[in-house]
Amino acid sequence: MRPLGGYLDLILEPLEELRVKVRPLKRSSRAIARIPALQPGPIRTLYTLSSSEADRLLRAARARYKVDLQTATEEAQEAMAGGGFGSAEENRRVEQAAVAYVRKYFRDYGWAVRDVSSTPCGYDLECRRRRDLLHVEVKGTRSSGQKFILTRNEAETWKCDKHFRLALVTSVFDRPNLFQFRGPNSFAKIEARPIAFVCGAKRV
Repeated sequence: MRPLGGYLDLILEPLEELRVKVRPLKRSSRAIARIPALQPGPIRTLYTLSSSEADRLLRAARARYKVDLQTATEEAQEAMAGGGFGSAEENRRVEQAAVAYVRKYFRDYGWAVRDVSSTPCGYDLECRRRRDLLHVEVKGTRSSGQKFILTRNEAETWKCDKHFRLALVTSVFDRPNLFQFRGPNSFAKIEARPIAFVCGAKRV
């Protein structure tokens, strides 16, 4: 605690963070639903729980988190298939169709477009219009879902490049629809979860 005017400012640091909604937990377990602190009433900053209630709630939340994480992984893998992440040929066709669509879109709006996808810059297209500059990373999916695979280099570029724009083309072979994420602040609008790791033995 620290003094704050005539009050004490209480600073709490979480020991563990589980991003699980309480309502589904209450629906899944009568024991959770009966916890007094979870009953309907005024919203508070702090709630009183007994040790047994806290233990019961944490165990249920951790179990739900594992289920949600597995679901997210399966959805990401499904999105990979929908986004052209199957065979090399499918991947190439989806990518080419998405880039062609985005290139035409910006050119129609008066931008000069240059393909820089062969360089390790973290985006596919450099677009210029008078003094304006955009670094556009293109993603495409065969389905209508707004899910895509992002490399670490692309993510780092997105978070620090003020000219960055991610252009997502869904249903690229059917009825293309363009979604744009503008600038580093827009990275907070997506939920990114790892689905793979590059691993190697540690050197002792």
